[in-house]
Amino acid sequence: MDITRVGVIGLGTMGSGIAQVFAENGLTVFAIEANERLLQKGLERVRKNLQRKVNKGKMTEEELETIMARIKGSAQLPSVASTQLVIEAVVETFEVKAEVFRDL
Repeated sequence: MDITRVGVIGLGTMGSGIAQVFAENGLTVFAIEANERLLQKGLERVRKNLQRKVNKGKMTEEELETIMARIKGSAQLPSVASTQLVIEAVVETFEVKAEVFRDL
């Protein structure tokens, strides 16, 4: 089975990096955060990291936009239902992690 759709739960430093790498490699990423504010912050982090590559001449603006279009953001966990792989990257608190896995 080829994996083409990945869910990443949590878009902090680690989760946004994971989402970025998957999207850079052509996969569709369903990025999930606890609320819209955190979601936008995570997506902005990805964009900022990609923009550094553009500034260094390692990718074009068009490539940046293509990669960002592969990342579908949501504050709703059911958005990962159609994915083939889910990566959990939430805060390092047992209760939060346990809740995510219960919900999954």
